[in-house]
Amino acid sequence: MQIFLKAYLMVVSGRVQGVGYRASVYEIATRTGITGHVRNMDDGRVEILAQSWENEKLESFLESITSVRLPARVYDVTKTEVEFSDDVRNFRIVH
Repeated sequence: MQIFLKAYLMVVSGRVQGVGYRASVYEIATRTGITGHVRNMDDGRVEILAQSWENEKLESFLESITSVRLPARVYDVTKTEVEFSDDVRNFRIVH
């Protein structure tokens, strides 16, 4: 296992608000051991901060959030690498 300390701030576009998308992202994150948050943005998109000590877990999470099956439909994900924070110890839905 390789340790990477990676963190990404992502903005997800599509039909992602009011359809259970944040709850699905939360479930995927907690199942795969990702820390960070998910929150609705004022413009209809969703922001996700995802970080992990293991690159494989983070890549699996990134793949899973684009294929969520609900009424949700992900059209685009912009991903920016950000600084890893040791202070973020769990994953939460921000209201």
